[in-house]
This record gives sequence, C-alpha cells and structure tokens, in this order.
Amino acid sequence: MIDLVTDPTSISLVNTSFRANRPTAAVYHGSGAFVNVTDSNNVSNFKSRRATGFSNLEEETARIVKKIPFLLEDSIRSNGGKYEKALELWGEYVVVEGNLVTGKNPTSARAVGQAILKALE
Repeated sequence: MIDLVTDPTSISLVNTSFRANRPTAAVYHGSGAFVNVTDSNNVSNFKSRRATGFSNLEEETARIVKKIPFLLEDSIRSNGGKYEKALELWGEYVVVEGNLVTGKNPTSARAVGQAILKALE
C-alpha cells in the first residue's frame, strides 16, 4: 500500500488487467494498489463499485494509522467507491464487483482465491 499506489509499473500492470476485464484482485492493504487505477475513460476503478480492504477501525486497532500514507477505507470512498466490511472486526469479507475482487483482511485470502477461480471458469 505504501509504494504500489504510486509505482508507475504497478499502476500500468493493474490498469492493463482491469481495462481488459480480467479478474483484478487484492487482499488487505493490497487494495491500496488500486487507488490510482482507472478504467478506459480515466475514471477510478472504485467509482460506483463495491469494494473492501483493511477498515479504518482495523488500522486503529492494529495501531498502524501513523505508519501508513492513507486509510484505505477512506480512499475507496473518496474515489467514489462503496466501501463494505464484515460486521465483526477482523472478520472474513470478500466483494466481487464485475472483474474487481477485494478481500478485507488476511482472513479473507482463501475466499478471494476462490472468487478468482470462479471468475476464471
């Protein structure tokens, strides 16, 4: 989340995948790599889409807010996304919105993998 969000190579690779309508997935802070990714009209890939990633409360509970450049939950929302999360803190949660697959935290990794496999069928 710290470097991939601004890394030109990362942004280019994710843009290529996303714009080609391939399953584009991330878990936990990995969704931060999508903050500067856009569709073919240069609109944020989060715009009007449901997505998830590490929640503000999880960041606070883990005491890492001061160590990261931005809060992912806030970034998804500020890019026009519809942030979703599990009812319980640290709970597994996956959102599939078109070709965008996001998992809330590490406990969501297996379910994200299953969602990717399903998308590839």
